[in-house]
Amino acid sequence: MIHVKKIHIKVELGIDFYIHVMEEIGSNFGIQYVPEIYKPSHSDLQWLVRRIERVMKDLKVFPPYVALMLYEWGSIGAFGTPMCGMDKHRKILYLSLQYTTHGGFGIPSEIHEDWILYHELMHGKDVFERRFPSSGPYSQEKYPKMGLITALWHFSIEGRLEKIGKPHKPKERTIQDEHFWLRESVTKDKLQQLCERFWGKEVTYDELTTFLSPS
Repeated sequence: MIHVKKIHIKVELGIDFYIHVMEEIGSNFGIQYVPEIYKPSHSDLQWLVRRIERVMKDLKVFPPYVALMLYEWGSIGAFGTPMCGMDKHRKILYLSLQYTTHGGFGIPSEIHEDWILYHELMHGKDVFERRFPSSGPYSQEKYPKMGLITALWHFSIEGRLEKIGKPHKPKERTIQDEHFWLRESVTKDKLQQLCERFWGKEVTYDELTTFLSPS
């Protein structure tokens, strides 16, 4: 029988949720995966944990516990895409990643093999340092501006990574990707202007919500 450790993630924005840890690496890394679909080997998990630890050290992010959620490439759902955040007490950093087994176990990234880790852990760093609230799955109807807030946050993150010489998505590619998701509500020219304003600037959730509020 597989022992499952349930971790309750309580958040400040959105819905609380549970992480079902199937395996732990050391004393502060818990890993969730679906064994009926794929069970990573212990050495694969150790390899991934070492990479994550290296990036966290590089970004100076040192949470007490890390809960890693692994999903098969192409999965859908609230955590079907890479994301990173923390519980409201800043005790547990959660990191959701998609994996692929084509050519061996790995984490797909279209920019650089470490880019997705740097990008997501910068999200975690901003929450850990309380510039952004802890969050879980949320309703677009309840938080209609969250898509644009996230785009501005991405401009901040990619620009900050560029400043410190770390793997990052180029500015024009970032604008294109954000426009793909927001094309029905924001023009590409407007996103270009917003990118120039926020690229590489350290921001807070309160700053962005105030900026987007009608004057």
